[in-house]
Amino acid sequence: MSSGDTNILQVPPELLAIVFHHALQNLPVQERSLQALTCSHVCRSFRIAALDSPMLWTSLPVRGREGKGHVKLAFIEACIERSGDLPLDAILQFYYHREITSTSNFDLAIGVHARVPMDIWVDTIFETTILHCARWRSCSWHFDFLVEGRRSEKYRPFSEVLEGFGRISAPLLEDLSIGAVPGMTLGVLPVLLRTHFSWTIPNIRAFTIENTLSVPSSAYRDQLRSVTANFHNIGLTHQISGLRSRLKILKLLSTVRLSFVDCCFEKASFVLFVEMPTVKNLEIALLGCVQTCPRTNLLWHEFRTFCFPNLAELHISLDIEDRDNLVLWNGHNIALYSILAPTLAQDHGYRYPSLDTLVVTIQSRTKSLTSQNKQAPLPTLILPCCCVPSLKRLHIRSTQHWMLLDGVGEFDQSQPPYFERGGQVVAINLKTVTFDVPHVVAVMPWVKRLASKMQDTDCWTGFSELTIIESGKQVVIPRDEVECWCDGTL
Repeated sequence: MSSGDTNILQVPPELLAIVFHHALQNLPVQERSLQALTCSHVCRSFRIAALDSPMLWTSLPVRGREGKGHVKLAFIEACIERSGDLPLDAILQFYYHREITSTSNFDLAIGVHARVPMDIWVDTIFETTILHCARWRSCSWHFDFLVEGRRSEKYRPFSEVLEGFGRISAPLLEDLSIGAVPGMTLGVLPVLLRTHFSWTIPNIRAFTIENTLSVPSSAYRDQLRSVTANFHNIGLTHQISGLRSRLKILKLLSTVRLSFVDCCFEKASFVLFVEMPTVKNLEIALLGCVQTCPRTNLLWHEFRTFCFPNLAELHISLDIEDRDNLVLWNGHNIALYSILAPTLAQDHGYRYPSLDTLVVTIQSRTKSLTSQNKQAPLPTLILPCCCVPSLKRLHIRSTQHWMLLDGVGEFDQSQPPYFERGGQVVAINLKTVTFDVPHVVAVMPWVKRLASKMQDTDCWTGFSELTIIESGKQVVIPRDEVECWCDGTL
């Protein structure tokens, strides 16, 4: 063994523990204790460091790595002991039959008189986990289908632990999440929330839903400051409408995160404008989605009814290689513009009138088109310079090759209706623009157009600097040098 190989063995255990802890934070909560166990099996020094570090054992998983198998009760008990008195991240797994999820069997599932879910099952570690609710920092409810033929071996009826579940007191709990596997219609979940969910959770602040629209009862809604809604691998029919109505009743939210991954927009939602004046931070991810609904401009139609009058910071993530009509118009990717564009309603107009910072992450789950075929035209992304007049800081980052366009020429009736606003002459308040991209030539025409529009509206003196990050190298161009730099680059 070389000297370089032995250095790690000389690292003090307390420093190793810090390294392990930082590494675990990059993993999903349910995998952290499992990874700590893996670290403890590498060598003697790793084992000493891991076992003496309570912060590595605070998650109480249900499934093994990559969702395979079930953890044993002994491992959960070991995690509880090794974590000392630190707050815990708990996971509660619920199971039921596929046929119970259908609407026709809903009454059979919940029972007519008792209103107790009669065919929900839990695993063998469920009760041990809820016994330690006083230490919960976060709690996740996961709903899955029951494995046929193994009911008695690994599961027990939820009714047997219902009493303990109903009177949970979790004074440290800050984050509650509820999620279901794709293909599951959670008919039973609202009953659980309305009838049996009366927890004592004075410090709850964040709520996450995954492939469901259930939210806590009104007793907890005024405590929530953050809501995350994740939808993946499902058909969207009523979800957008349902999401709007649920967000509307949460009056003190400051942060909202919306994620749509590999979803199919199957039906247009009804138009209901929802104004959320307390929200300051918003994140939207739209990746790999398609539409089967015949409506044109569907993406804009779905998002234009969300209005955030006091929003300060917006993060948007897109997949530049999505090629469905949901995000394309005449071959141009209009997903970003569809999310940002005004409503066109007389009493609403711009949806983000106070937006200060916009961060756009453009990605692809495949290799860059340029690396695959240098003759293929680059994808084009449309972002009018003036689509959000209040914007002061714009940051676009990507590892992919694409072209950024301010528009597609003079407006005509063949274009989406909101394109007309993109060609209007309005004051632009941008102060800084940052592009972290692999090829700056693709964004320079847009920058020149920005400078021209800001000069035409006497706003250019308010612009400060353009920052270009290419291949890890950063260049800051002051306002007075931007146009010369563009000409030199082109």
